[in-house]
Parts: sequence; C-alpha cells; structure tokens
Amino acid sequence: MNANIFYAYSQDLSVENDVFNITWRPKEGGRVSGLGFIVKFHPADQSLIESIEQGFFAIQKTGGVEFWLVLQNSAWQNKSRIVMHYGLWKALSFRGFRFSGKSGSWECSKENEGKIKFFGAIKISIKDISYIAGAMIAEADSCILAVPLGADIKEILKNGWESRIISDEVVAGKIIKKGGVIINRVGEFDDKEKGVVVIGGEKAITEIYLSIKKPD
Repeated sequence: MNANIFYAYSQDLSVENDVFNITWRPKEGGRVSGLGFIVKFHPADQSLIESIEQGFFAIQKTGGVEFWLVLQNSAWQNKSRIVMHYGLWKALSFRGFRFSGKSGSWECSKENEGKIKFFGAIKISIKDISYIAGAMIAEADSCILAVPLGADIKEILKNGWESRIISDEVVAGKIIKKGGVIINRVGEFDDKEKGVVVIGGEKAITEIYLSIKKPD
C-alpha cells in the first residue's frame, strides 16, 4: 500500500455519496459501486500516476483481467488530410504518448456536420503508466477499462459514446455486465484531492476492495 493514497468506498453510486455520483442504475438490476484511490496535495500528473498504479495493483490481485486505455477526441475536428492521416493513436504518438501495446489497438471515427472525431482503445500495461496519465490529462474523454481476458473490447465500444464513458448508461452497462470495471479520473489541477475512482458492479468492486487488505 502507498502511504500517499487514501481509499474511499461506496456500495451504491446512484445515491448521494462521497466517492462518485452517477444518475443511472444497471437495467439488469444490482448496484454500481465505486472505490476511490485518492492523493492529496500532489501535482495532477504525479497524483494520477500514483493512483493509477495502486488501482492496477489492486485489480491485478483479483486475476484474469486485461487493461485498455479508452480515448475519444474531446473536440470535433475538420476533415483535413493531416487529421485523416494521423487519426487517433498516430496523433497521440506524434504528441509524445507512445504505448507498448500497438498490436492490441484499434480506432474508429464518427462524423457530424462535416467534422470528425476519433475514438478507440489500446491495450496497456503498468510500464506505460506515465503515458497513460499524460493522455488522460490531455484528453478529458478518456478512461481505463479492466475487463476479463479475451473480452471483445471493440464490440463493446464500436458505436462510440457520449462524453465520458461512465456517463453513457449503455456502454458503461455493457462493461459492468461483462464483469469489467471503469477507472475514471477525478479531480482537476487546482483541487486538493486528485486520483481515480474504480467503478463497476458491486461484486467486482468488493473483490478489489478486499484485495487491498491482502498482503503483497
């Protein structure tokens, strides 16, 4: 356990709580729970790196999962040759974000009134952590998914999503139904508390919460 991290747990995010609030519940029933990994009084990038790292370690202890960075352009772009050539991951690489999981990546696009937005996912590992944190700060519409090994991530995300995934009841519901969790960034640059919240079904989040108490 990291002494800089404090943890916050909520069994039901659809009711008022101190972890994270959502406005929906799974259509199949059950609760959406959350576990926060929060750092106080640290710069945004360092807070995010520390909290993602601890979240990764806790989730890995539950076994049988793989991690994906999921990202969507925050703004619509003109369909210029350069924009179309670089797309999503090549554009991020050009900006200095280079991930190790290129063989496990895909991207797609959607158009609206002559503008275009790219979205996609790339498989990640803990060694990508500084790039992961940087990309999540640079693009607000991003998160990390931890899903069961072999889950069809493209099928889950193929139609894109509205704003942040956790706000999209349909996409988030699919992830939770498959036993996956969403690692969502919380806190802005001037907030005293920053980090991530791991969001998923009650069973999945309880397992992760209990894994924190297990010795390494």
